[in-house]
Amino acid sequence: YGGYQKLLWQQLDRVLGGDGTSSGDILTRPSSQVIGVQTLAAACSGVTSSILTNPLDVIKTRLQVTESKKGDIQPSIASTTRQLLQSDGLWGLWRGVGPRVLSSMLWGTAMVNSYEWLKRYCVLPDTVD
Repeated sequence: YGGYQKLLWQQLDRVLGGDGTSSGDILTRPSSQVIGVQTLAAACSGVTSSILTNPLDVIKTRLQVTESKKGDIQPSIASTTRQLLQSDGLWGLWRGVGPRVLSSMLWGTAMVNSYEWLKRYCVLPDTVD
C-alpha cells in the first residue's frame, strides 16, 4: 500500500507540473487528492495481493476438497500441484482470480478509506498554550 501510494504521489506531481520528487505530505494536499491517491493505492494493493496469492489458494482448496479413500495416502501439496498443472495447465493456478481480485479491491479500499477517515475524524485539535 505504501509503495503504491508513493508511486501515485510522484506521478500526480508530474501530472500537475512538478518534478515528481515531492514527499507527498498529505497535510499540505487537498483532501480530494489524498482520498483519490489512498483509494487507488488500496485498490492496486488488493489486485496485487490477489494475483500473487491466488495459486496458493487454489492448491489449498483442491487439498481441502480431495477425498481420499480408506487406506490411501493423503495427497500432498506437490502432488496436488502436479495434478492441477496436468489437468488445467498453468492458468489453472489462477482459476477464480477475477472475483477474488474484485473482492480484495473493494474490501481493501473500504478498509483503508474507513481507517483514514476515522484517523482524521478522531484527531484532537491542537491545544493553544
